[in-house]
Amino acid sequence: MTARRFALLLMSAVGIVIAAYLTVLHYDTGVPLYCLGSQAHGLINCENVLTSPESVVLGIPVPLWGLFWFLVTGALVLMSRQSERIRSYLMAWSIAGAIVVIYLVFVEFDVLHHICIWCSTLHVLILAILGVQVYEAGVRS
Repeated sequence: MTARRFALLLMSAVGIVIAAYLTVLHYDTGVPLYCLGSQAHGLINCENVLTSPESVVLGIPVPLWGLFWFLVTGALVLMSRQSERIRSYLMAWSIAGAIVVIYLVFVEFDVLHHICIWCSTLHVLILAILGVQVYEAGVRS
């Protein structure tokens, strides 16, 4: 296994764990929310972000969408060594993820005026996954 594939799988696995935690948190109010800096008027406020109306899209919690994204990413990474076509799907999937991240960050800052550290970690992972894809594409060409 190449270092690139290992890094992508590791980032996908971390994303799966965090997104699964946030999904469980959405459905089970008995699960404690661990978030640094959750002051009522501070910039970092995971509770406000995770319980906002914007945290559900098409009736599905955003963390569940994220869980799906990371699961598909991991599957594509595992299959990517088999074909160039799968690598191009992974690149397109990573670009789509980055576009969604840009939108979600906009919502956090402009609409909610709060950010969630857990969400930001997922955003960084998605952008890092795209970065690895772009780097590899540059190396291959």
